[in-house]
Amino acid sequence: MSTAAAPVRQLDARTAGELRRAAEKILAESGTSAVSRPLLEQVARQAGEFSDTLRHHCRPVDTADGLFVLRGLEVDDEALGPTPADWAAPAGAAPCTTSACCCSPP
Repeated sequence: MSTAAAPVRQLDARTAGELRRAAEKILAESGTSAVSRPLLEQVARQAGEFSDTLRHHCRPVDTADGLFVLRGLEVDDEALGPTPADWAAPAGAAPCTTSACCCSPP
């Protein structure tokens, strides 16, 4: 994995709002499972309705990792809750269970 910094794309308030509304619509129609077929189909449909500005910010990147950072989105950490412990484990590995784990709160 590359250690290079990922490109940063700054969303203005209007574009961030557009993305938030799209995400809220998808959640309302498809539920919360990130692996459900209806959710993935709805994401593809909704992305097709993005404005040119939002589509430009969400375009694929030409970095080795294929990553980019979107800035300008408001995140309610309290409403989201903690990251599930099993998300920190590599694919196929058991979730970490020690207090020194990177996914444990300090």
